Amino acid sequence: MTKKRTLFSTISLILVIGLVLFPIFGLSKTRQEYVVDFIYSGQDDLFGAFSDNYNDPETAKDIETIGSTRSAIIALSLLDAIELDTFTATDSYCYDQIGYGIIYNSLENISHSIETLYVLDVEDEGNDLFEDLDQEEDVKEYFENRSVTVGDSIGYSSNVGLNATIYSTYLVVKGYYFLDSVAELQVDNVTEFIMNSFNSDGGFKSFPTGASSSLTSTFYAIQTLNYLNALDSLSANKTVISEYIDQFYVNDPLLEAHNGGYSYAPLGEIPFATVRATFEAILTLKLLEVSVPNQETTLNWILQNQYILDGGFTENALEGSERVSSITTTSQVVRILDVLGNTDLLSEEFGDYKLRWWIVLIIVIVVLGAGITAYILYQRRIKL
Repeated sequence: MTKKRTLFSTISLILVIGLVLFPIFGLSKTRQEYVVDFIYSGQDDLFGAFSDNYNDPETAKDIETIGSTRSAIIALSLLDAIELDTFTATDSYCYDQIGYGIIYNSLENISHSIETLYVLDVEDEGNDLFEDLDQEEDVKEYFENRSVTVGDSIGYSSNVGLNATIYSTYLVVKGYYFLDSVAELQVDNVTEFIMNSFNSDGGFKSFPTGASSSLTSTFYAIQTLNYLNALDSLSANKTVISEYIDQFYVNDPLLEAHNGGYSYAPLGEIPFATVRATFEAILTLKLLEVSVPNQETTLNWILQNQYILDGGFTENALEGSERVSSITTTSQVVRILDVLGNTDLLSEEFGDYKLRWWIVLIIVIVVLGAGITAYILYQRRIKL
């Protein structure tokens, strides 16, 4: 009997130790694992599309969109986390969004869908982007109908009859780029439209006759020139552009929630750093082949925006405001880390995985109770 009790006690002790240690080590996850799980949690199994996953259905922000889907696919691709069998419906969703964009006039839906399909097709070893040639022709006709001639330059508008803008031109050029059809554009004329929007302060205006520059317009202008393979047109202005972007950098250790990030407000105004502004600034600097100042500080600021409750990244919020993770913000962070060559930072473990004493106590009580019950039943079986 003594040997049996000793054996039972030993087994019980091993079970208790195992149950205590398993959550500490077995449930430990890296930043990247959290990010991937968070992104997939926003996917609709039926349509294959993604919502931005704000976790607040009352605000209707959990509806799937092509913008969120594009963000999710890009991030998962950069993290080598695309599981093709989970995207069987995503292609159809993107094709539907292109049709929707043509019918209801949404340049964003068309352009973002084309980019998403391109990324998925690359992951699927280069299948043809369009299954239906007619749809590709319809897209190009839609784009061309929005071309606007301004002197010797050509830009694109969001709808027929409107003025051409940097953003609409970006969407059209991006569409041609991912269709591998940039050669069909009048590249020199489109480049001239972009350069006509360059301002003396080093930034770009939203259109040539615009009043002032902005970080966002500068971002889209340089992205467009990159798609056109025309970045050399900036060679004489790289320094002044980088100086323009530098004025949005928040360099104040006393502002812990902002130090290291970029703000949409230039120096002298309220320095409120946001992930989106940081994303636009860093991707622009990298295309200009200009080094990012204080990169380590910026990386530390970016990583502090990961939210322990769901593993996604949140946009910087006002003090006291509720933090809200989103796929869009999470994707922007992944892209920042990728262009800086620091995606390895996502391999760090994230959060505190130690069990609280009361959880340990519950586990011990449950295991001992189960062991005692099993022992009693065993003894009764012997007597029978």
